Amino acid sequence: MLSFTEIQDYFRKNYETVVYDFALTNSLRGPTYISGRIQKCRFCLTDIEASDQQKKHAISEFLGNEKVYLRQECRACNPQLSVFESSFARYLMFERSLAQIKGKKGIPKFESTNSQFWVSPYDKGIEVGYGKTADFTVNHEKREVKLTAERPRYIPFDIHLSLLKYALSLMPERRLPPFEQSRLFIRRYGVGSSLKPVMFESQIMPVRKAPLVRLLFRRPNSIDMRVPYAQIILDVARYRFQTFIPSTQERARNLELVPYMTEHQTPPEAKDLSSKTERTGEKVPFTFQYFGPVFFPKPPPGFRNGG
Repeated sequence: MLSFTEIQDYFRKNYETVVYDFALTNSLRGPTYISGRIQKCRFCLTDIEASDQQKKHAISEFLGNEKVYLRQECRACNPQLSVFESSFARYLMFERSLAQIKGKKGIPKFESTNSQFWVSPYDKGIEVGYGKTADFTVNHEKREVKLTAERPRYIPFDIHLSLLKYALSLMPERRLPPFEQSRLFIRRYGVGSSLKPVMFESQIMPVRKAPLVRLLFRRPNSIDMRVPYAQIILDVARYRFQTFIPSTQERARNLELVPYMTEHQTPPEAKDLSSKTERTGEKVPFTFQYFGPVFFPKPPPGFRNGG
């Protein structure tokens, strides 16, 4: 197990980093467009027609991206790729509600699948409601809430594809050629590939209402054969997600994915995202502190199994 200092040294020594801070781009007056010299779709390589002026978010709007768009995505790929991004949206639903991240339809309301817990925005903050049988405790002195919620249905494999899609969308055009493997992996839904999707997940502070994305590219002078050629690290709400980006530049079969660590971060948990089967009823423990206005009402009329 590497120490915090050793991890920082590992990433400085082995990687060049491109950073996209969407809190900054959201504050700009006008939109930002990611484009390039070659007017082809980054995912299917078809020509982008001049008439295709539809705005396509470089990373999903539900993550808090308000103003960054990708020009190199065709009309056919945009709705196809958004299908697996919906799994990622559901995976993050609870945290998006708590962090008050605005999507296309505003801040989402979250209701646990067992209908014993819900989070809803209101004009001054958020409402947190719970039923009689909810696994839910509030410590007003510490301003702390502990609960167990059931995550909405999601497909693990789709989360990995979403992260790869964001990486290819944000990547500088000159960096794209080695990532034909990632493009095909997305287009073919992993069929015919022996790659095992693995992701590190951890919780971070402070909470991010707009995403921070780091794209890591291996330095030419890196001598460790196990260092992945490229990685994406996404910070959003209280989460950090990290995975490698498949490329033709790998130098070893057994790559070593070292967790990226900063201060105020929980120990990363390695997750296998290879399953293409929908998961339901996954129980997830949460502990969070509230600093702004939080209202704890009685369960509303019609709230199933409520008090």
